[in-house]
Amino acid sequence: RRNFLTQSILGAGAFGLSSPKLFADSDASRPPTRFIFLHKGNGLFPSSLVPPTFDKQQVEAEANKAAIVADLDGQDLPEWMSPIAAHKNNLTILQGLSGKMCTTGHHTWCSSLGAFKANERLSSIKWATVDFELAKLFPSPFGHVELSFAGGRTGIVAGYSAPAPQPRNYCYADPDTARSELFKSVLNPEAVNSDNDMLSFLKSREGLKASGIRGHEERRQEMQIESIDAIRERNKKLITLSGSLAKHLPELAPVHADGGANASTPEKQAAMTDVLIAALKAGLTNVVTYTIDDLGTPITGLPGNETDRVGIHPLGHDEAFGGVPAWKTREQ
Repeated sequence: RRNFLTQSILGAGAFGLSSPKLFADSDASRPPTRFIFLHKGNGLFPSSLVPPTFDKQQVEAEANKAAIVADLDGQDLPEWMSPIAAHKNNLTILQGLSGKMCTTGHHTWCSSLGAFKANERLSSIKWATVDFELAKLFPSPFGHVELSFAGGRTGIVAGYSAPAPQPRNYCYADPDTARSELFKSVLNPEAVNSDNDMLSFLKSREGLKASGIRGHEERRQEMQIESIDAIRERNKKLITLSGSLAKHLPELAPVHADGGANASTPEKQAAMTDVLIAALKAGLTNVVTYTIDDLGTPITGLPGNETDRVGIHPLGHDEAFGGVPAWKTREQ
């Protein structure tokens, strides 16, 4: 991470001097550089990423956690990865990374994108997570966008990424909220500069400023207020470009209205993915972090477990649901 950011400084400087347009509809000579981070709360077993066509020597090396480099040409991907099989030429499977490098307990919290030990306390956030650093290098109107199904929440809630030491980010926790906020200048231009949900979330912290807080707490409060000002300035720009954004507006099924209480988990994840892609194509952001689940996310509607409410934590301990073995449910 450090090497990447160091090597990117000159490129970022040149990028800043070139006064690039911030929207995908610009006439730039090359497409924007985009990053999507998918965060899965309980991770994956290393064995689930091993190509089934490895030869005996490769299988033994993998089982012994030995260093191995293999070209994916001529290899089959695991069955659950079949939807991206056509993209093997653009795919790298990097094994050997684990939250155990960073965590101080059962939960890695911000560790996975920050490369520091985190214990679910704000004081453990040592610096900005890599997604925020990349958003600075590849600027856009929204900068960094975070989406999350953690804990089965809805609306705008605290996220997993961090913009700086100490504070957590906010995130959109259901597809309807994400669509409404990201495309507000198209859906409700009159309300763009009003006290919408995001501004209310941030402004709720302004009262702390008068309470005599100091140090990191004071800086966190200052950053919240700065965020309000930045959002208002961004909204002014977006309202003038609502016409060009309208053609990228994603459509959501009625089941996702009001937080999508009746939508299944696959339906929610598919809808959030549609919003994510639309935001990238519209040029609203170049960096998205998407938490598809965590230990508290209620998993419903999985193929083979349609009537079950699957718990990710017991699933990780090989508990079967509805008579379906854990490995098969994990693949779904």
